[in-house]
Amino acid sequence: MITGNRIFEARELLDMAQRGGDIFGQTAKGITHWMDRYADYRTAWHYGILHHLESWVEKNEESTTPGLLRGPEMATAIGQFIEGMLY
Repeated sequence: MITGNRIFEARELLDMAQRGGDIFGQTAKGITHWMDRYADYRTAWHYGILHHLESWVEKNEESTTPGLLRGPEMATAIGQFIEGMLY
């Protein structure tokens, strides 16, 4: 079940990672790699952002709610994040 609180938490985490680690820029620099792995442009962006987010969380030892990174709330938040950055 998707909850508003977890979506808010996912958005906050994405915002912190963007400000602290430029996860969008890192994904953009390697978008050809992600396009080779995922033929769909939107899916390539999604998995690229998720990869860089997970790396940033691990590197910065950020605590997250269990299951948040791979949960439906994060997928929703990443979709909104990508739309906001690309359009």
